[in-house]
Amino acid sequence: MPRRPSSIEPGAQYGFYVILNEEERNITPNGTIQRRFKVKCRCGSETIITYSSLLKNKSCGCKPRVNEVVDLSIRYNRLTLLNEEPSVSGKRKVKVLCDCGKTKIVSLSTLKDGRTQSCGCLQKERTKEYNEKIRKEKTATL
Repeated sequence: MPRRPSSIEPGAQYGFYVILNEEERNITPNGTIQRRFKVKCRCGSETIITYSSLLKNKSCGCKPRVNEVVDLSIRYNRLTLLNEEPSVSGKRKVKVLCDCGKTKIVSLSTLKDGRTQSCGCLQKERTKEYNEKIRKEKTATL
């Protein structure tokens, strides 16, 4: 197993991070002393991270999406991509058009992993179908 570097100098690079300076050490509730560093990521964000995070994480989370281009020809469930919106707090947002005609701005990650499937109309439809089913079951038992 490779040995961890004991001295980390300002300007050193770890993954997409560049060390700006070493911060005051942190004492955790269980008494462990943690080294902390102020770092700047390639995307421009600055943050303070622990020594173990510096060695384990190679970026602030921007790494997978640095060169990713949004393909506007792809449909996700009921949603059609229209365009990418300006990033807020590092999260990519896209404007979508739902099959029902509404437009909405949603997170690209929730769209891709299936957590966002419509503008909200799908949930309304499912709730309506469920309530009708329950209503029919109640009337059948009476």
